[in-house]
Parts: sequence; C-alpha cells; structure tokens
Amino acid sequence: MTGDLNDTTAEFHEKLAELYLEKARTDEKTRVRLLDLLNTSQHYRANRLLGKLKGDGELCPFGRDLTDNPELPEMKAILLGRMGRHDEALRIYVYRLEDYTSAET
Repeated sequence: MTGDLNDTTAEFHEKLAELYLEKARTDEKTRVRLLDLLNTSQHYRANRLLGKLKGDGELCPFGRDLTDNPELPEMKAILLGRMGRHDEALRIYVYRLEDYTSAET
C-alpha cells in the first residue's frame, strides 16, 4: 500500500504499522503484512513502534531484556536490529524463534 501511494513520511508508515499491529495480534495474514512492511520500509521510527509492543522494556535482574515471551517476537527483532541493538535481536532469533537463517542475515 505504501508503495502504491508513494508516501515516504514516517507518520504514514508508522500509522500503517500500528493498524497492522492491532490486527496482527489475531490474524496471521496481517502479521505477514506487518513484517513485510517493517523489512522493506525505511520510513518509520523503530523506537516508536517498539514502544507499542506489550511486554517491551521489561528487564530481568541482570539488565537484559526478557526475550522469552515478547509479543510478536519477529517484529521486536526487526525493530531492535533497525535501532542498532543487534545483540538483542540476535538473541530473539536464536533463542526464542530458533530461526538461524534470519539470525545470519
């Protein structure tokens, strides 16, 4: 949709991602669209979208993020990677999702 409208504003892409997120919690097809948007768009602020996830920001006593039960872990890993927090993203891909192919890319 964003490509069809050729809109590159962060507000538009973030709003679309938020709408997808609401529905992605219960709909697999929308979850795939959300992940595609996050992987292909450069026009959103990852830190703002990360704040929309439930369970984000919870810290264990050692200061590491609890990656064993985040909402939509793929989304969280993509956003963390976009923010340069590659170690955290890698932990999600390897330990939570066991997706070694994505971990390597």
